[in-house]
Amino acid sequence: MSKMRVYEYAKQNNLTSKQVIEQLNKLNIDISNHMSTITSDIQEMLDKSFKKDSQPKETKQEKKTKKSSSEKNNKAVKEDREETNVITYSGSLNVSQLADKLNKDTNEILKKLLLLGVMANKNQNLDEDTIE
Repeated sequence: MSKMRVYEYAKQNNLTSKQVIEQLNKLNIDISNHMSTITSDIQEMLDKSFKKDSQPKETKQEKKTKKSSSEKNNKAVKEDREETNVITYSGSLNVSQLADKLNKDTNEILKKLLLLGVMANKNQNLDEDTIE
C-alpha cells in the first residue's frame, strides 16, 4: 500500500491542497492539512470523486479548435523566443549587459547561471561559453 502526502497528490492532479482537503472532508475523511498522508485507497476515492465533479462541458470540436489555436500561439511564441535569443557582441559581456541584450531581468540571468553551476554577480564579465 503506497502512501502519499496531500500536497503531492494535489500537485500530480493539478489541484490545490485546499481543494483536495475539501474533497476529503466531503468524503468524511478527517484530514486537516496538506502534510497529512493518504493511502492508495483514499487516492482512488479522490480520483473517482474528482472525475465526477469535472464533467466534460466542451464538445470534441470545441476542444480541437482550442487545441489548434493554442498550438499556433505556442509556435508564434517559440519563433519570437528564437529571434530574441540571437545576440551579437564583441569582446566580453558582464551579466547586466547580457540581461539588457536579452531583454531579461538581471536577477533572472543570475538565477539561470546559478542553476547551471556558475556563481556570478551582475558586474562580473562572462566568458564566451557562459554567454552561449
